[in-house]
Formats: sequence, structure tokens, C-alpha cells
Amino acid sequence: REQEHRRQLAETEAELERDAAEEQSGEQSLLDSSSAEIDEREAVLQQREQDVAELTLEVRQRERQAQESREEAKRLAREREQVLRQRRVRLEEIGELTAEEMVAQLVEETRQSATHAGQLRLRLQEERLKEDAALAARRVMATVIDRYNGVAHLDRAQNSVAVNDRRTYEAYATPDSPTAAAFVSATGCALVADADNLSLTVRGDDPLAREMARRVLRQAANRSLTAPERLQQVVANVQVELDREVQNAGRKTLRQLGLAPADPEVQNLVGRLKFRLSYSQNQLKHAIEVATLSGMMAEELGLDVPLARRAGLLHDIGKALTHEKEGSHAVLGAEVARRCGEHEVVANAIGSHHNDEPMRSPIAYLVTAADAISGARPGARRESVTQYISRMQEIQEIAMRPPAVRRVDVMHAGREVRVIVAGQVRGAVDDLEKPSGPVLADSELYPLAQQIARELEAELQFAGQIKVTVIRESRAVSVAS
Repeated sequence: REQEHRRQLAETEAELERDAAEEQSGEQSLLDSSSAEIDEREAVLQQREQDVAELTLEVRQRERQAQESREEAKRLAREREQVLRQRRVRLEEIGELTAEEMVAQLVEETRQSATHAGQLRLRLQEERLKEDAALAARRVMATVIDRYNGVAHLDRAQNSVAVNDRRTYEAYATPDSPTAAAFVSATGCALVADADNLSLTVRGDDPLAREMARRVLRQAANRSLTAPERLQQVVANVQVELDREVQNAGRKTLRQLGLAPADPEVQNLVGRLKFRLSYSQNQLKHAIEVATLSGMMAEELGLDVPLARRAGLLHDIGKALTHEKEGSHAVLGAEVARRCGEHEVVANAIGSHHNDEPMRSPIAYLVTAADAISGARPGARRESVTQYISRMQEIQEIAMRPPAVRRVDVMHAGREVRVIVAGQVRGAVDDLEKPSGPVLADSELYPLAQQIARELEAELQFAGQIKVTVIRESRAVSVAS
């Protein structure tokens, strides 16, 4: 047993020795592999350190090059500034101008060139737009005028009444007589006597009062009425008759145009236009014509036809108030329309048809165009020679205001104004020309034409258009003797 036990112990020790040897061999292998790996990593680190050193050296070299480049750029900039200063000094010596003056001159020339170019482009664009708009407007107006079959409405105010009875004539022709005093007090109109023809002419500012006075005077002449009491009764009867006629005329006109009833005040003003004349044109017939033309143009353009007709009919209602209140009839009419609840488009068309307020709707433009068509067509109005000459003089005075204008020629009955501005003139000038004036540049001619046109629009009332042409001529005048 002891030997067996020893044998087992020996085997166990041998096995332990083998295990220890194997374990030592494994540890040695692991140690060898770890050492190899560490050596490999150390080699990589050394290579990276070498690369970093090389990159650092390269960066330092580039920094030195960059510093040298910056210094070189500064040196070149200093040399450039020095050359520019020398060149500037030389240019100032040659041109006898400082740098600031040359810059200002260059800026001014550039500004003038840009202004001229801008004005040319604006003018071309405006002309193109006007041409397109004019073609379309002519088409619409030509269609409307072709459709409309109205005639001229020239009337003469028959304010003179023949009085065949001498006693009656003397009673009214004598200003101090009770009959004449009663007549003036009741009608508000004065009488002008014509002893040669035994006639009396009514004078007054209110057209309706003149019509009433004319009717009263005609009845008095036919009946030989001279008693103030009976005259008062005739005046009252004629007043009732006229009021009824005015209301019927306003109501009939609205119904004739297919329009809704208006406020009694507006309707009364429409009816009173029946007795109002402007350049011998009956204003109620003129209003109906403008309403019809406005409605036709609105129909052509797809706008509100009844609203356009209403604005056209009411556009001149202010003329029935001009004898009572001061101001433009357009402004007075617009105030009444707004107070009586008319549509704002209608009120604006009334107030703007003579440019007293801005036009805020297409219908306002249509009413203005229809008013011009009705007033400007041949035979529509009659103008006295005195009024014609006065209008020509006003046009010439307005166009002569600018200092550069030397001469103004009003042509085609005031439809065209040719403005002669100062040019290069040597020698004598005509008697109609101003002796001096500044010379305008090309870029200043068109603005001058616009200025004169705007002043004509603001200060004159005229039908149609006035063409303003600015002409700058160069002449050399010499006399051989």
C-alpha cells in the first residue's frame, strides 16, 4: 500500500510539474506576443511623431511665407498709394482741378446722363401707354358716338318782352314807379327798357328767377297789368307753375333714363337745369346727353350702366346753385350729392369732372369724357368773340410764364400751343419775343411742356384737349447793308 501510495504521489507531482511547465510556456508565449505588439505600436508612434515634426516644419515654413507675402503686399500698397498721390497731383496740375472737384464733376455728369436717360425712358413709356390707351379710347368713343343719334341743343334766352301798350310800358320802364318796384321786389330781377322798340328785357343771376320774371312780364304786357296787388297774384301763380314744371322735369328725366328716384332736392336741381344755359347749350339736355354717352361707354367697358348714367345726369347739378353760393359748380354738386345720400361713385364723378378732386373710379373718367364729347362736338356750344379772345389771351399768358419761354403761338382755336424757348440766337428778335431767357437742355424740354399743360388744366376750363409743343430753335441773324 505504501508503494502504491508513493507511486500515486509521484504521478501527481509529475502531473503538477507538467502543468507548471505548460503554464510557464503559455505565459512566455503571451509575454512574447505582448512585447511584439508593444514594439509594433512604438514603431507606429515614432512614425507619427516623425510625421508631426515634418508637418510642423512645413507649417512654420508656410507661416514665414505668408508673413513675407503680407509684408510684400503692404509694401506694394504703400508704393501704390504713393503712385496714386503722385498721379493725382499731376492730374490736378494738368486739369487745374482738385480731386474733389473732379469727383463732383463726374458725379454731376453721371447724374445728368442718368436723368436724361430716365426721362427718355419715362417719356417713351408714357407715349406708348398713351398711344395704347388713346387707341382703345378712340375705339370706345367712336362706337358710342356712332350709336348716339342726338342733335345739338342750342337755345337762346328770350328775356325780352314787347309791350305794345304805352301806359303799361311806362309803368314798368320807370324805375321809381310802384309797378316796377313791385315787379323787382317780387321776382328779384331788374328790367332794362328799350324805348325805340317798346320792349323790356329781364336781367338777373338766377336763371329760374329770370324765367319767372319773363313769364310774369309777358302776362302783364298781354293783360296791361300795372296794379301791384294784381302783379303779386300773377307772380304767385307763375311761381307755383314753375315749381310744378321743375319737379315734373326732374322726375320725367329720371324716368326717361331708367334711373331710381332721387332725393327731392337733387330732383329739383335736375329740373332747374331746364332753364340754365351754358354757351347757349341747354344744361338739362346736355345732362341727358352726358348720361346717355356715359351709359353707352360703361356698357362697352362692362361697367355699371345705371350708375354711370346717374353720374352723367347729375354731374352739372351744381350749376343750378352757382348764383346762390360761391365756388365751382362741380364742388357744389358733389356736396349736395353726398348730403342727399347719393352713391360715392356718383358724388366723386360730379366733383372730379373738372379736376376739383381726384378721380377714384372708372365711371368718373367716363363722365369727364362724355362731358367733353357733349361740349366739344361741332355745333354744341356758341361762344362770343369776346370770350374767345379772352381765352386765347389767358392761354398765351399762362404759357409765357416760364423764364425760358421766348414766344408763344396759340393755334387751331386754342387746341394747340407752340412754345418757343431760348436757343442760340444772334441778332435781333421779333417784337413778340422776350429779349432774354436761359437756354434749356434737351432733358428740360419735356418737363417744361408737362408744366405748362398742368397749369392750363388747373387754371382754364376748356372742352377737349390742348396740345403743348415746346420748340427750341437755333438761329443766326445778320443784316447786309
